Amino acid sequence: TTFLDPFKFEITFECLKELKEDIEWKLIYVGSSKDESYDQVLDQFSMGPLQYGAMQFELESNGPNPQKIPSKDDLLGVTAIILTVSYKQKEFFRVGYYVYNHYTDEELIMQDPLIVDTVSYTHLTLPTIYSVQISVVAVSLKK
Repeated sequence: TTFLDPFKFEITFECLKELKEDIEWKLIYVGSSKDESYDQVLDQFSMGPLQYGAMQFELESNGPNPQKIPSKDDLLGVTAIILTVSYKQKEFFRVGYYVYNHYTDEELIMQDPLIVDTVSYTHLTLPTIYSVQISVVAVSLKK
């Protein structure tokens, strides 16, 4: 997958009781490990009201704007993509993927130019999940 390709996630979650208020979803690309002001919100949306039961949807979002990434060192190497979910303005679920941005072409690796459309990314690990139990929603994510 190249840096400019959209991110795609298949999301399944279970609502344990009817919710009259929305839950908020946010997909974030970490633009620099040194300064969170370079984080880019790739997508943000509300969903609700929600009925009891399991639901599934596909989240597809454009990749980050490379012009907003402060340096070549921040563009290439390890970064993260984070999906957060909030209810009543309180984050209760966060899943993050470590991503390795790199060249796959041997010549580009040796020359080390900055040609964004030739940068690929690879998920390094299984997702890292953080959740705070609340009595109204449970979420799972499959990539």
